Amino acid sequence: MDMNIEKYTKEALEKKALDGDADAMWQLSLLCQDEGDEDESANWFGKALDAGQTDALLYAAELCLNKELEVYSVDHAEMYLKQAADQGSIKAMLQLGKLALGDLEEGFMQAAIRLAQTENADKTPSPEHQKQFAWYSLAAEAGDINAMYNVAVAYHLGYPVEEDQAQAFARLKRAVDSGDLVSMYLLAYLYENGLGTERDIDKAVEIYTESGEKGVRGSLLRLYGIYHEGLCHIEPDQEKALRYLWMSGEGHT
Repeated sequence: MDMNIEKYTKEALEKKALDGDADAMWQLSLLCQDEGDEDESANWFGKALDAGQTDALLYAAELCLNKELEVYSVDHAEMYLKQAADQGSIKAMLQLGKLALGDLEEGFMQAAIRLAQTENADKTPSPEHQKQFAWYSLAAEAGDINAMYNVAVAYHLGYPVEEDQAQAFARLKRAVDSGDLVSMYLLAYLYENGLGTERDIDKAVEIYTESGEKGVRGSLLRLYGIYHEGLCHIEPDQEKALRYLWMSGEGHT
């Protein structure tokens, strides 16, 4: 019975594929590959690729980036990835951002953090970082949480774009609303210092606490500092301070 279902599924896919369904073409390629029919798999893969099927485009780009294959070509990989990105593929956008670095080993966010820690650093952006930032911005708009955080950090630190705390706040807020714990610490920091939004100590502590209780170490250490020294209307509370220090791992012997 399973074989009949499998046969029916393949026949149904073939009908859809012959009617021009690009997704069916891609699925047929995978099915034929599983069955060991490499020629037929390649045939349907080519048809899916010509039809602009997103997964086929991503796979073609992956093949073109494999230096061990004769089809190796960064230019062709970028072509396929741009087609996939135009269809809204976040994976393609992020891969294009990676390719934009060329020979650079350091991404724009890592560069932003390094420059922020370097006295009198030259923040003239490199073309590679600007290009990568542009792709990450598209990925962030498409809903990728990690891209939202990376772009927010860039705006916060002012590299490879002009510093814009309002943009940093907006993007962090969206990332946090999407469930990103990593973004919570920086969002709380912006609330605490009134960057990109009105200063709100209570809101900052609320976010530090929520993220700290979920294991964000930076938030735990900041809570230790707040309750150890006090902050604005928040009185020192050494019991709380020691609790958060212990939770961070710093208080362990």
